[in-house]
Amino acid sequence: MKHKVLVENDNKEQLSFPKFYSGKEDITIIEPVYNFLKSGEKIIFKIISDLDEIIIVDQMRNYIKKNEQGFFEFETIIQSSRGEFIKISNNSNTLVKYNVI
Repeated sequence: MKHKVLVENDNKEQLSFPKFYSGKEDITIIEPVYNFLKSGEKIIFKIISDLDEIIIVDQMRNYIKKNEQGFFEFETIIQSSRGEFIKISNNSNTLVKYNVI
């Protein structure tokens, strides 16, 4: 198992990363790399994984397939309220969890 977070940020004092859960899946988060997502904010998820499909759970389940470049990309406006979570999952396990502020 291997998890990667790629970060380009000069302000390392304020870094907080999403929570990764153990599993057999390799997953690389290209964006968003920071743990806190703002309710109502427009976000683009970019993810690399060997999975065929991932699920991004906000207020709804969004089933995402790989694009032509071979990675997962999904643009959305965060619907969850402050204190709730956004999850990236496969069919059976939560892989990554973000906090909503």
